[in-house]
Amino acid sequence: MASETIKQQIIDLLTDNNPDVRRHSAEELANCNEEQAITALTAALWDENKGVRDAASRSLCVHGCESVVQAVADFIRDENITARNLARELLENWGKDSVPALLPYINDPSHDVRKFALDLLGLIGNEKLLPHILPLLRDPDENVVLSAVEALGNIGSPKAASSLCPMFDEKEFTQAYVAEALGKIGGKNSCDFLLQKFKHYISNPSADPLVMFTIIEALGQCGNKDALQVLQNHINDVKGRLRKALMHTIIQISERLKSSLQVSESLKYDLLDALQHDDMNVKMSAVKGLAHCIDAEVIRTLIYSLGLSQELDSVIFPIIEKDDESFSIVTEMLEGTRTIARNETIILLGKLAEKYKQRLTNSSAAPLPDDLLHRAFDLVAQEWNNAADQTRGAIIDTLFHLDGDRAVEFLEKVMNDLDSWLRIHIIELLATIADRRAIDFISRYLEDDDEMVRKVAATTLKSSGYSDDPVTDAPKTSINKKF
Repeated sequence: MASETIKQQIIDLLTDNNPDVRRHSAEELANCNEEQAITALTAALWDENKGVRDAASRSLCVHGCESVVQAVADFIRDENITARNLARELLENWGKDSVPALLPYINDPSHDVRKFALDLLGLIGNEKLLPHILPLLRDPDENVVLSAVEALGNIGSPKAASSLCPMFDEKEFTQAYVAEALGKIGGKNSCDFLLQKFKHYISNPSADPLVMFTIIEALGQCGNKDALQVLQNHINDVKGRLRKALMHTIIQISERLKSSLQVSESLKYDLLDALQHDDMNVKMSAVKGLAHCIDAEVIRTLIYSLGLSQELDSVIFPIIEKDDESFSIVTEMLEGTRTIARNETIILLGKLAEKYKQRLTNSSAAPLPDDLLHRAFDLVAQEWNNAADQTRGAIIDTLFHLDGDRAVEFLEKVMNDLDSWLRIHIIELLATIADRRAIDFISRYLEDDDEMVRKVAATTLKSSGYSDDPVTDAPKTSINKKF
């Protein structure tokens, strides 16, 4: 028997004119397992207000019991697209608990309902569903067949491959879907079948490019060593979008197998060109491919690609850091007029300087020319006036990597021209610098005229593990001096 409070919440949910009241009631009913509450929450999926619908959806997710699942599953027959989409979200969220309620719908008279149920079962992804889904590969509706193929791919069971492969030749409209599903399923059988179809299509000029494109992408997911060799042998047999897709797949397989990639001169230029592609995945593959053929041209192109995404930068940085010529190239590019990502390029220069410093310490590198270091320092320092706060942090860090003594001199001049808030900001930036001279510099502001600056300096020193009077006789070095 529902309590008076719960009864009122149900009434409010279903009848109150204020959507905030209805939403609050939907949230409160998440704590009630009584049938009336579940029925009311299910009805609230129809509410005109999105906030109320979302609250009802979240509360039903908390329940997730058999009666709720069945009640929500009934909505997949509904003509209201909002109700169907909410049902999809809830049933997918409940996962395997939704399966018993969904299975009857894959045999529904409506092909739309069958398709909807198949899509959901594929997303839930349970191998035990195979006996129920495989017969639908022979469904009279093409969209249902395609949903069955896609569902089998999402489930990913190798047992489905033997049923999917014949579909490729029997039903032409399924070819791209079958190829994609086999890529997801993976395994030797899937790879061998896709490779066989690739060889056939590559020798057939009239082949459907969309199917060929899907086969190539699928091999990127499941291709083995044999596939890698075949694909590399045929790289010059395709052009345009297919060629970029093939390069992407070759690099995917090579990376997965941890196999060394042989990059020809023509392929190098293809990879450089692929960096201009709109697809970030293609850009990423191009960068990984270029890692196997680093030279000055590649380094310059990679630097021009900095700043597009943090993920891409994280791959580009280590590649450039490995080449001994990178420091001079980055310095030269900072001098140039062509647009580059200043913040990322300055960070890169700092990383290169740090790397050289480590190698000098280990006696594994020759010192950089003093004139190159001075040039680099001056170029980075010149960026200060027009730099954003984020870039100023990178500037300070890089200057200390290049020459800590000159960095201190630079900051002395800069700090004299700054108001108290900017001095505080510089102190906060210095706290992140892994150089003892930065700490020494902060300690000078313990006697600043501004009380707030003094407090921030003291707090920063303390948080860095130093007292208010740090020892300042640590050895001072530039990048060309050993510690």
